[in-house]
Amino acid sequence: MYNEAKTEIGFVVDIRNKNGWKLNTQLVDWMNQEWYKNSDAKPNNQELYYQYIHIADEILYQDIPEEIIAVAFVNQHKNMLNFVKDRNKHGFFHYEDLMDTPQVGDILKVRFGDEGDKGLFKVLTVKLVEPTKPTRAIKPFESLLKVVSSQNFGFVDDVFVEPRLINDYNLVDMQTVKGRAMLSYNKKRDEMRWKAFEIEKL
Repeated sequence: MYNEAKTEIGFVVDIRNKNGWKLNTQLVDWMNQEWYKNSDAKPNNQELYYQYIHIADEILYQDIPEEIIAVAFVNQHKNMLNFVKDRNKHGFFHYEDLMDTPQVGDILKVRFGDEGDKGLFKVLTVKLVEPTKPTRAIKPFESLLKVVSSQNFGFVDDVFVEPRLINDYNLVDMQTVKGRAMLSYNKKRDEMRWKAFEIEKL
């Protein structure tokens, strides 16, 4: 990475020259070597920095504990996602520059910074982990579906099944189904409840 190295050395030389400081022996030695003379300095090393930024973040924030969360909703236009950890912790954060487009149901290992207004969190590091990772935000279910015909929603034990899933999968009352449910905040009742996000007929 001679071009990148020459770029960094150039920054150091510029700073020392601007402050009237002498160039130390190490700098002079590098600048007299063939690799330095035959390399081309770049305008900056931003591409290199971004390539290793996640490793740097891991080192910088390693004393902050990681938490397991589940992705509850994704707004790709705003690069924002809603998450839930358990019945007591849920909110949203910007995922741009942290990860590629997440999907509902993804399990993430994150380090949180400060919590902002109305559930907006700052996230320092993010890792996508295996979908089988245990979490208090997601549980499997398998039982009979009881449909409330007048509203076209249903329940599998304590799991709420929204009309969209019932329509998409042509589900009917007293049909055996299985799937996965996630804790979801019910604004009307001001409480967390289980809500299906994956479902299939048996």
